[in-house]
Amino acid sequence: MTTNTVRTNHLNNSNEPLPLPFQAIGLASRTIGALFPGLFARLMVHLFRTPIRTTAPKSRDIASAKQTMVPYDGGELAVYRWGNGPIVLLVHGWRAHAGRYRRMIPHLVESGYQVVALDIPAHGNSSGKQTDPYHTAEGITAVMRNIGPLYAIVAHSFGAASTAVLLSQKTIDLPNRVVLLGCPNQMTEIMASFANILGLPDRVFKSMLQIIETATGAPMSDARTVQWVAPLEMPGLIVHDTQDEIVGYDSAKTIASGWASAELLTTHGLGHSGILRDVNVINHVVEFLNQGKV
Repeated sequence: MTTNTVRTNHLNNSNEPLPLPFQAIGLASRTIGALFPGLFARLMVHLFRTPIRTTAPKSRDIASAKQTMVPYDGGELAVYRWGNGPIVLLVHGWRAHAGRYRRMIPHLVESGYQVVALDIPAHGNSSGKQTDPYHTAEGITAVMRNIGPLYAIVAHSFGAASTAVLLSQKTIDLPNRVVLLGCPNQMTEIMASFANILGLPDRVFKSMLQIIETATGAPMSDARTVQWVAPLEMPGLIVHDTQDEIVGYDSAKTIASGWASAELLTTHGLGHSGILRDVNVINHVVEFLNQGKV
């Protein structure tokens, strides 16, 4: 059995100490959480779904974009467009924003694509306070219905997992090609990392899983990227770094082993976010997308 390694970036960057308020939550979990695991678990699910310290794209990164707002869930999602041609949708990760693709966007535009990027729910210039892969998948679907048929989706980290949820639901016309960058496999691993960092008791963690299973209507054991993408027939590209400090490389190997029509691009020394900026990765992504153009 493959073990997937995930170090959550829900609360802090991997090299930063845990902020004092969250250290206090950890202490409270071993007292209040032990006495009232169900109640404390609901609070922890709320925290788990809440991005901390999010930022918006820098003005210089979106200055040349056509900016619109797409209605979604009582609010709006920020959408940015560049260029003309087949549409490539870019989906960022947790505590990030559309500007994370600033190095890739010019290469895609120069290759004849219309590039559309969004700030996912509760991120960047989009509205909302909370989200999760299922909620974000619905947000991506709303944007897809607004912009029309896609040629491809390129998604990173949490956004990649959310995209996998979307692809499995098949509630809208699917793109011709998909690129997953630094994608986690098991959602339970992300939650377990979150619980471990806070030092949550096992009873609280199990209650968290039950709450989310009730909300989604599916066992958390089924919340795996490899299960969501395995039936897909469109070509896929999985990009992952062996030194990814957020999502372990084993996730990529597991996803690639189950997705017959996908190829795996392995990098070394770029880390979780470096793959978004590396020119060799960007060139490979563009080449992969070009292979399907008619």
